[in-house]
Amino acid sequence: MKKNLLVTASLLVLASCANNTQDVDLREENLSVSEAIEQQQDVTRLNDGIEYGDIDSADINEKTLQLRQDLNNITTNKVLFKFDSSALTAEAQEKLDVIANFVLAKDEVSAIIINGHADERGTREYNLALGERRAVAVKKYLVGLGVKSENIETISYGKEQPEDPAHNEAAWATNRRSVVLLEIQ
Repeated sequence: MKKNLLVTASLLVLASCANNTQDVDLREENLSVSEAIEQQQDVTRLNDGIEYGDIDSADINEKTLQLRQDLNNITTNKVLFKFDSSALTAEAQEKLDVIANFVLAKDEVSAIIINGHADERGTREYNLALGERRAVAVKKYLVGLGVKSENIETISYGKEQPEDPAHNEAAWATNRRSVVLLEIQ
């Protein structure tokens, strides 16, 4: 009833402002609320104002909380490599196992980007190739665990983006890495 009165009042204002001479039929039986407006009454609104249709807001909040907790279980998205190597260490495989389990359990992961890096020693071309081999090694390992290959992109930065700009063994060890980035829907 309130909607009909609101629609009626709105039409009266519009009709009085109009500069045409046509008569407007404002009888209540001619003013009906459209089906789209009636269907909106069935939409559930959460505290944040986002509309989720018939989905229960408690389910969404629980799924979001679980996703955040699972992401927190991934302690790092970085795996390190030995000098001039693209072979995965046992520690790197353990980290990738956790990431793969997360990706396989969550439909929210839409894409994976693996960045390959090298330390500053060697030529630019050699380090770009080494970074690519490292990223591909990570991709192959994840695919071997069941992650879809078509969802994974590899990029090599070689020595161009060091994590540690120092010129010593500790910095070089930190820079010999692959970083796994997850795109969440």
